[in-house]
Amino acid sequence: MGNVRDMATRDIPDCLVEPDGFTVVRADRDTRSGKKRGGGLAVFINNKWCNPGHVTVKDSICTLDIELLAVSLRPYFLHREFSYAIAVIVYIPPSDEASQANDVIHSSVAGLQTAPQCIYHG
Repeated sequence: MGNVRDMATRDIPDCLVEPDGFTVVRADRDTRSGKKRGGGLAVFINNKWCNPGHVTVKDSICTLDIELLAVSLRPYFLHREFSYAIAVIVYIPPSDEASQANDVIHSSVAGLQTAPQCIYHG
């Protein structure tokens, strides 16, 4: 059997990477992106901070230039004016131009800001 880094990350179940008391949200690297090494992005959310049922993937992008994962969260303690928070996690390979990645980030965030949202009524 090969090294874990050589295995397809989608073949690795969440239970192997998810610490007790945390929820993991993964954006495993897709071979269609042209990348052959590495695994993608992951966010570890403490279940004491946010109910796992209030975590939603809003956007996921994997290209040669950028990897992006946007996750909507509803923390237990959030000001009443806000329905949720969005965490945007980005990886830009060191060999790529930041200006191309900046365009993708801007487009994704602008789309998140203008998309109709579900309001949490808990």
